[in-house]
Amino acid sequence: MSLDEKDFRRLVERLAEPVARRVMAENRDSYPMYKARNLLAAIDYQKHKDRTQVTDGKPVIRQMGVTPVKEVKEYDYLPDLMKGVYQKRLEDPSTQRTPSVVGEDDPRRLASTIRPTQPPPTAELVKRHQSRF
Repeated sequence: MSLDEKDFRRLVERLAEPVARRVMAENRDSYPMYKARNLLAAIDYQKHKDRTQVTDGKPVIRQMGVTPVKEVKEYDYLPDLMKGVYQKRLEDPSTQRTPSVVGEDDPRRLASTIRPTQPPPTAELVKRHQSRF
């Protein structure tokens, strides 16, 4: 079974949709969505990095040079990936109705207005102050 780019994009949306809906219904540029897209991009790269150059095709001439044409990507691994994802979701004891837990390394834990350390007291700042004059 051969899958095309449209099926791959559909899988990306399908995998990331529950995460986005669970964490941030309106914001599709959330951190979990970023992680899902990044993992899928890594899988895609690993599966297609060793494609050979097409010998009977003409090279693509671009503005800054010639780009060789590689074999067309094949997405034969996607059915197994989809099956594995759906199987994990079925076996997962927590459902989408449970509150999501934000991981320790999730950047959303850091508020942009909170300083990581407390500022020194004003009296200490005044004492350390050195005048230029």
